[in-house]
Amino acid sequence: NILSPKVTGDSISMHPLVIILLLIIGGKAAGFVGMVLAVPLGAIVKIVYEDLNYYLF
Repeated sequence: NILSPKVTGDSISMHPLVIILLLIIGGKAAGFVGMVLAVPLGAIVKIVYEDLNYYLF
């Protein structure tokens, strides 16, 4: 269970601590469903931010 955020983080280029925080926030906000959706939504937000940052600046 400790290695899972590291493996997931490597596959979507996110720091493992960010993934753990996303899971905690998602769990507090929406329970199990929030935990399931937290990492994909976090990855989407990261990609959109990077694209906007690239195209606007």
